[in-house]
Amino acid sequence: MSFDGIWNVTVESPMGEQPVKLEISTEGGVIKGTASLGRDTSPFLDPVLEGDRLRWKVEISKPMSMTIAFDLTRDGDTVKGTAKPGFFPAGAVKGERA
Repeated sequence: MSFDGIWNVTVESPMGEQPVKLEISTEGGVIKGTASLGRDTSPFLDPVLEGDRLRWKVEISKPMSMTIAFDLTRDGDTVKGTAKPGFFPAGAVKGERA
């Protein structure tokens, strides 16, 4: 099983829990994806897949400009890990395949 598909995750942030939709696909052996929070969607930057672990970054502009580094591990149809927003501490991420 792969990360391909749609994932509904919750990210703990300094502003409280944030629902994020991840859309992930593999094209020609290359991982691609987007992260959406409300109407804002950001493409994955520098995704790295190592077995059941996927790491990537996204750039956001709201509520302030910053880069968020995600590090998730997949276990079947669930994921958990962290999201580190800029200089803020990393927050927990958990979710499941839609």
